[in-house]
Amino acid sequence: MLNKITHIVNKILHRNQPQRKRDLIAAFFLRHKKLFMIFAASTVAILLLLLAFNLYQKSAQEKYSAIFHQSLIDEEKGEIDTAKQGLQQIYQSTLVPSGVKALASLRYAGLLLNSGSVDEALKVYAEIANSSRYEHYLRELSGLLAAKILVIKTDSTSDKANQQEALKQIEKFESRSKDLHSQFAEQKGIFFMKIGELDKSYQVFAEIIKDSNSEQSLKLRAADMIKILSAEGFVAK
Repeated sequence: MLNKITHIVNKILHRNQPQRKRDLIAAFFLRHKKLFMIFAASTVAILLLLLAFNLYQKSAQEKYSAIFHQSLIDEEKGEIDTAKQGLQQIYQSTLVPSGVKALASLRYAGLLLNSGSVDEALKVYAEIANSSRYEHYLRELSGLLAAKILVIKTDSTSDKANQQEALKQIEKFESRSKDLHSQFAEQKGIFFMKIGELDKSYQVFAEIIKDSNSEQSLKLRAADMIKILSAEGFVAK
């Protein structure tokens, strides 16, 4: 008899279990109603912000792409100052999408260099090379262009401190290189030649020639530089 009563009670409890679970869940949501409302409102706000940001990016992309395109047309027409103004506007703005800004900044630095503003061009190239917001290849290319300017600016008459600082910057750019490593090495070889460290210059050019990853044209240039070193009286040990 006792077993029968126990069985009946268990059956009743089992039958009511789904309802009890629903009641527990409902009670949980009621206790945390405010928290869930805040979470839902925050989610909606984040989605709206993402939507607004995407719309802004699209608008900014179109706006600055048009300025960049027009500056290229102005340059082709020989209106260099007008082209430079458009590129400068893109370079100086913090709201430009990274792709457009990198390309415009590279072209802006090129115009600065052509007009004799060497230090300003170096600043732009270095800024691109040192920024993590741009694609790696564009940063690497900018670093190489900055290195070339440093090589042009430095020679045996330069102050020793300036020579060391220039070399430090070149090696900093070189340390990040992947695709253009041999081109950086070429600039270092020329740099050592210009400041009179011919043994180091020879070592760099010899390594370029031995490097299986160096392009053939680069190896030929390195061989020509070694001939120049020999013509200046350098004898390899």
